[in-house]
Amino acid sequence: MSDSPLAERLPNPAAGLVPTLYFPAHLEAAVVAYQDRLPLQAAPEVPTNLSQPCLWFDGEQLQLVAAGGVMQACVATQEVTKRAAGVSLLARACNLAPRQPIRLLDAMAGWGVDGLALQMRGAKVVQVERNPGAWALLHDLRRRFGYSTQPTDLRCADAWQVLQDSPAAAVEVVYLDPMFAPRKKTALPNKRLQLLAQVTNVHPENPSASLQVAQAGPDEGAVVVEPTLGEWIAAAQQVASTRVVVKRRLKDPPMQPSPAWQLKGKTVRYDCYPGLAAALYRTLKV
Repeated sequence: MSDSPLAERLPNPAAGLVPTLYFPAHLEAAVVAYQDRLPLQAAPEVPTNLSQPCLWFDGEQLQLVAAGGVMQACVATQEVTKRAAGVSLLARACNLAPRQPIRLLDAMAGWGVDGLALQMRGAKVVQVERNPGAWALLHDLRRRFGYSTQPTDLRCADAWQVLQDSPAAAVEVVYLDPMFAPRKKTALPNKRLQLLAQVTNVHPENPSASLQVAQAGPDEGAVVVEPTLGEWIAAAQQVASTRVVVKRRLKDPPMQPSPAWQLKGKTVRYDCYPGLAAALYRTLKV
């Protein structure tokens, strides 16, 4: 395992929990790819005495395990394949066209289902996830599909900083999928998202609001303020040449500024904002 102290590998505190990855000792070689981002610990079985979520690798797939081992969650490849077959509304929102692959930045990758579904439909997708645990789960899902896990395709990074550092019109589309606030519904997908929220430090009641997180380490006591969703959209518009697509619940209140257009499904909608080139065209046309 890596000799570098874990403290040197901890992300911005706003990135949330860095879960320990547990694995049977004979599978150590299979988890070495995660050693620079996660603490690794050999164990004969899934730990059930922990007070916070962890990761478990069983030789076939990586799973997110709730505190106490009461629930395990991961994404099956069949789920992504099914989403790709029926992702036409999202594909339309992102302007996917046959034989014309677009470059797309999936800036809030999370479980990665939408981004991978778009990749299966021909988009050249770069997925960004700042939480090391969520990144590891997505890394494993891409591995199971046989997709590249190189940093050019999957980055464990702060997407806000990625947007700040990217040149203008670096991609055609930026896709933003902020985690929905929980509802009273208790279906499994909602529970899976709530479990991921415990790791990623997403605000449980208002994921679009600015987060204030106590800074640890040398700047202890300082406050890290997360950008609002409106600020994310504005930053993404500078990086996307054609459009920014934001996934929202169908009945979520409209964002300000209002989207240029929307595509609505039964439970979700996609708010679309013009990218840099589209906005420039409109300005020149006026």
